[in-house]
Formats: sequence, structure tokens, C-alpha cells
Amino acid sequence: MKITRYIIVLIALNAVFPIGLKALIVPQTAKMISLSSSGIAGNIDIGVNPASIVQDTSSISFSSNEWLGGLLGSKVSYTKSIKNSYHYFSFEYLGIDDIELRDEQPSDLPDGYVKSNWIALDYANNIQNKYNIDMGYKFKLNYSKLYTERYYGYSFDFGLKKNINKYIDLGFVVKNVGVEYKGNKSIPIDYMTGFGIAFNYPVEKNYFKGINVFLDGLIQEDLDIIRIGMKINFPYVSLLFGTSYSDGYGDIAYGLSFAYNNFELAIGNLNHENPILGSPASLQFKYHINKIN
Repeated sequence: MKITRYIIVLIALNAVFPIGLKALIVPQTAKMISLSSSGIAGNIDIGVNPASIVQDTSSISFSSNEWLGGLLGSKVSYTKSIKNSYHYFSFEYLGIDDIELRDEQPSDLPDGYVKSNWIALDYANNIQNKYNIDMGYKFKLNYSKLYTERYYGYSFDFGLKKNINKYIDLGFVVKNVGVEYKGNKSIPIDYMTGFGIAFNYPVEKNYFKGINVFLDGLIQEDLDIIRIGMKINFPYVSLLFGTSYSDGYGDIAYGLSFAYNNFELAIGNLNHENPILGSPASLQFKYHINKIN
């Protein structure tokens, strides 16, 4: 019986790992990585909270990503705002083509190599309402393959955000409600619920523009996850820091973003407690078709 040397490449189902790593859901954009996916109540990314779509402009984004276990990939997204309706489309890909196959008896040379890949299509939209609350949803289709195993499925995210005052925003999400299929077998995805608060301290100085602090609490099955993020804003440049913690897992993330006129560039890196899995990183470029406010 042949086995893979890199069992960690069993990515199929939305990057949720056992043995204490369920808290690690690797994002596909630099800002999300930089903040360790915190910011449910902040205007960070649709992947954190679909309600953030109403704060975006029409834009095109591309990111080059390094994932767990040496997987490389990219994400392309497009957001279009038409009056009060916002539409988001994205395509994600991750893959590796040199996973070694070996017999149960060790050998110097592998018996062969196999490929693994994961692709996903997303669509997000806002929900208009009369309550002055930002609402949005995201629908994802995904397909993955490792050796002879193939998985496919769908998931649904819902989120809302409410501005309390100049300094405080609140947010709520339900994520990964869906099913994965392997042949004729269906596997429910472990959905996640989360609450977040954002503390905003805007400053209008020539050299400093303020600080945003994000505090999130999430529940996935019987696992509690705490995420904290900070965004320090200067003219043209923002510094980003984040951390996640749960039973058996912890990470530290950091990065920066640079914005000038319609262009935005962000770099992110995440380091966690299991170095065997590697450190996810992302380089993201975004062009705002409508100028950033």
C-alpha cells in the first residue's frame, strides 16, 4: 500500500485541519493573512465578513499565495457596484505537483509523484434593507483532488455589520454552512459563527491617520477561537498585525499595505505553532476602478 509523505496536503475541505488546527482557515488575500482573519466588524475583506462588500468600490484584485505544505496558488476577484447593489466574483486556485509516493517500507527514491489541486468559485452580494445595517452573503463552489481522491461541494456565508458611532462597529457572521461530496457520500462542513467589535480611532494629521483594533470571538463545533487584529494607518501606508488562539493552536500574523490613488498593494505573512506545515504568505494587488475615498 502506497502512502504520501506529505499527508498535510489533504486540503480538500476548506483547509480545516484536525489535531488542534481547526482554528486555522488559511485565507487567500494578504490583508486577511496579516490580520489572522480578524475584523468581523471591520471593513477588511469579504472573506472575513460578506457584509464588507457594501464598503468596497468597483475593483479588480489579484493575489499570489503560498499555502500550507508548499502549496502555491492565486486568487482573482472582481467587485462591481451598481447604485446600491454590489456584486463580487472570485476564482481561487491552489496546487502542488511533486507530492512523493512511497511504500510503507522507507526507500531513498520515491515510487512516483502525484498532483494535488484545489479550485473555488465565489459569488457575493449585499442585502438591501431599511434598518441601516450592512448585510451580505457569499456562496462558494469548490473542487479538490489528491491522488485518486476527488471532492467537491458548496458552502454559504452570511454576515452583517452595524455602525454604532464614530468609534465602534459591531459584526456577526455565520460561515461554511454547506456540504462536501466524495463520490456518493456527503460530508457536512463544520460551520462557524462569530461576533466581532471594531474600535476605531481616526486622526486627521499629516503624518498619522489613526488606529483600528478588531476583537473577534468564534465558535466551531465545541472549539472556541479568539482573534485580535490591529491596523495602524499612516498616509499611504498601513501596518497590520493579528493573532488567533484556541485550544491547541496559536499564530502571529503581520503585514503592510500601500495605497496611492486607485492602486493598492498588500503583503502578509502568518506564523503558527506547527512549522512542519509552513508559513502562509500572500502578495496582493488591487486596482480600484472608482477612486478610494
